Amino acid sequence: MSYKFGFSWALRWAAIVCWVLIGASAGGCAFPDHSFSDENCTNGIDDDGNGHIDCDDPGCKSVVKCVEPVPTGWLGPVAIWQGAGGDTPPDCNDSQFPATSFSQLFKDPNNVGVGLETCPKCSCNGSPDIGHAKCVARLQGSSLSQCGGNRQLLVDTEDNQQGYPVGSDCTTVTFDTAQFTPLAMIFTDPYPVVTGCTSVSTGSASFPKATFSSTLRACNLSDVNPGGCSSGQKCVPRPKQGLKSLVCVYQENTAGTSSCLNPFKDEMFVYNEYVDGRTCGGCSCKPNNVTCSAPTSGTYYDDSFCTTTPQNIPLAPSCTSTQGRTTLYATITSTPSASGSSTCEPTGGTVQGGVTPLHSYTFCCISAR
Repeated sequence: MSYKFGFSWALRWAAIVCWVLIGASAGGCAFPDHSFSDENCTNGIDDDGNGHIDCDDPGCKSVVKCVEPVPTGWLGPVAIWQGAGGDTPPDCNDSQFPATSFSQLFKDPNNVGVGLETCPKCSCNGSPDIGHAKCVARLQGSSLSQCGGNRQLLVDTEDNQQGYPVGSDCTTVTFDTAQFTPLAMIFTDPYPVVTGCTSVSTGSASFPKATFSSTLRACNLSDVNPGGCSSGQKCVPRPKQGLKSLVCVYQENTAGTSSCLNPFKDEMFVYNEYVDGRTCGGCSCKPNNVTCSAPTSGTYYDDSFCTTTPQNIPLAPSCTSTQGRTTLYATITSTPSASGSSTCEPTGGTVQGGVTPLHSYTFCCISAR
């Protein structure tokens, strides 16, 4: 890429003809003070032989500029384009910053097209079979003896609740030692499980593409290496073709947001991708107006028939030691009851999760005017 400055070759030939016809010392030809520069302002060479390179050449002042060097630990320099989410950015090859560092960055990742999703509509068939209802409680293991730390949160397939369901029967409870060996356990209030309700799902899920209110493209110097600056400064082209009149440096935020270093400022916080984790919760049915009596404690045993000496399992928030056991046998008795008429109530079918931006960068800029 070459940028020429000075008067046309026609004016040069006029000067040569005048010198030949009238004489170099006759002084009969008068021209303004021009250097007839052939300087390429971005190649780091004194092309026109006037003793000045690129940023130091008077003919290049409108094309290149001396800026502070890139700070240690930062990358660049780059020129940037910023537009609305649906705008088409210019090609970096036309900008004097010919290489593309980032084709698209998201400046406002929280302004996404969330809220227009649709999920299947959930409904229920049938009616609760109260005569065969039962109650179960959720038993959980803890990595700390006081029931703090991590919990083994197993999922109950009846209603997608976290915990380990046990009932009045002697239930085998096996802890997942791949996570950790639990030092204590706890149980929470029982809930009813009633048959007779069948969930029905109608329609399909729809997730409009997440959009961003603004995007950014970063164009970098590639084989362009202007010179002619002093005091450690760097000669850079002045951005053109729709790029902002800024020269920027950038850094990935691996441990919190980076702060700009003087004289770079105009801080911008951007992301280079996002993960769309939106899903629809599955449809299920639960009986309304059905409750379970709340026991104050449960029991656990060392044998699969629950015949050894029972040991207490307290209701949350109190907890009990597992005494190093990885498998035990538990009962927590609770009785279901219905108040008034009971019907099947649909649950689920709602949007879960969201859009998560990834790989954030801080851009810091100075004026290139």
